[in-house]
Amino acid sequence: MKLADSDSDSDSDSDSASPDQGMTAPPPPDTMGSAAHRDEDDLPLLALPLRQKVVLVMDLVESVRLMAANELAVIDHWRRFVQHTTRSVLPRHSGRLVKSLGDGIMAEFESAPAAVAVALELHQFFADVNRDLPPEAQLHLRAGINATHVYVDELDIYGSGVNLAARVASLASPGETMVTEQVRDELVVGLDADVEDMGECHLKHVAEPVRVYRVGAAAAQPCWCPPASRKRSCIRRSR
Repeated sequence: MKLADSDSDSDSDSDSASPDQGMTAPPPPDTMGSAAHRDEDDLPLLALPLRQKVVLVMDLVESVRLMAANELAVIDHWRRFVQHTTRSVLPRHSGRLVKSLGDGIMAEFESAPAAVAVALELHQFFADVNRDLPPEAQLHLRAGINATHVYVDELDIYGSGVNLAARVASLASPGETMVTEQVRDELVVGLDADVEDMGECHLKHVAEPVRVYRVGAAAAQPCWCPPASRKRSCIRRSR
């Protein structure tokens, strides 16, 4: 700063005469700036509304392998899928696309039946696409749904319940939809969906077992794919 330079020049003679006078104390901490920074960090979090939502997470199974084999084809299919999702499917079920990550989507809903209906319809999108593809090039989704409180802003949703939806999706085989007990309790079995109790499942980074259900279209089998590739740690309970 110019002011500091001029001060240094004017005091040069006295500095040489008395070395102690040349020693300057460090500037005081910028308490105002740090407080303002803290306020900027705190305000968005404090302002976020907490809302009850049903969270749907869907991802493309074996996306890395599919991309490596035919990147442009997979990208084209995925873009058409997202366009179909946002323009046709979600508006009919009052859903909102939270994010699309290139091989997965997250959406929020006001009700569990709406989230399940969307998941089943989006599975069907790739079922139709796969009719014209060889088995090794077919695209399959897996889905997880959880009803939970989330913090919401214009770009994203936050909370442990969002993470749980993703964990539940990891239990699904290709073409399957898994839901938590909170979602199952909002469904009319046989009308909204057919439901199969998968028991209590142990999920990564979740302290307690989570009761999980597999859902399929009403009056249809809840699973469309063979179970050979399933890797679950679930304890079934007789009902």
